[in-house]
Amino acid sequence: TTDEIMHGLKRFQLKPAVSSKMETLLQLSDLVKFAKYQPSLSEHEDVLSMAFDIVQSSKPVDVKPVVQSEQKVPANVES
Repeated sequence: TTDEIMHGLKRFQLKPAVSSKMETLLQLSDLVKFAKYQPSLSEHEDVLSMAFDIVQSSKPVDVKPVVQSEQKVPANVES
């Protein structure tokens, strides 16, 4: 259920805006599935936009690895 999913997501410490969008998306999905609610075109567009926002905000940050210069071992030192 929406409540169980939201409870499970608390451990990920989502930003409040993301958590709110997720809850709204799930609640509307519940209405469609269980109450046979027929959302309007604008509601479809809003929920799709929310879904894209959730995915974009949950992508990992691109971190470039630190490249260390190779250290050469002097010729007279055995490895």
